[in-house]
Amino acid sequence: MKQSIPHVIDTNREGIVDKNDCTVRAIKNGFGITYKEAHRLCSEAGRKINKGANMSNMVVYVAKAKAKKVKQFQLPFPITLEKYMQLCSLKTQICLIRKHTFVVKKKVVHDHLTNKATKLVYSYWVTSEPEKFKCPIEESLKSELYLLGFPSHALAGKTVTRNSLRTQEDVIYFLHKLGKEFKIDLTTNQIADLSGIPHSNVSHLHSKMKLGTKECTYKIKENKKEELPVK
Repeated sequence: MKQSIPHVIDTNREGIVDKNDCTVRAIKNGFGITYKEAHRLCSEAGRKINKGANMSNMVVYVAKAKAKKVKQFQLPFPITLEKYMQLCSLKTQICLIRKHTFVVKKKVVHDHLTNKATKLVYSYWVTSEPEKFKCPIEESLKSELYLLGFPSHALAGKTVTRNSLRTQEDVIYFLHKLGKEFKIDLTTNQIADLSGIPHSNVSHLHSKMKLGTKECTYKIKENKKEELPVK
């Protein structure tokens, strides 16, 4: 049975006319400031009205302006928002999915729209007391792989960026190849459990990509142009 993801929806722009401003909203909720202040700080950091922005630049600039410490974590491979919510901590986190960003506080999503449970999360910042914080998600994924027979170093050096593993197909292919690297044939159910991608999707895409056969020609496409949050 699919679990619902708790959301707090806030569409208030405090009188400012703008769009494609998920970066501003994430800064507002992530740092606990007003929309107006977040809008001003993002503009100072280089964001243009009605345009998306590089979230890394926004977070670094605002953290410095507010004299706050932040810490970024790149997941070893993207997982669905549903699985992310199961594994994440109670701290305030600014999360990145493809072309969008939002905040999770105490396991509740704060955004101006409702995000699908199958969206892939690949990175996040902790903005509340990040000192000595260890990513519980990475630790959990390592434990899950270990129980499947992978060595403890299986994910070493495999941190993802927004230029790779952008789709469910990419994640399925990555985990399939990871298994082959360590001579472990992951089943579709195991790939689904690791990634959080629905079992039916994994089974369909695994067959469509012809993984495990000589006919498989799937490759992860490199995108050198950095994607920006735009919604």
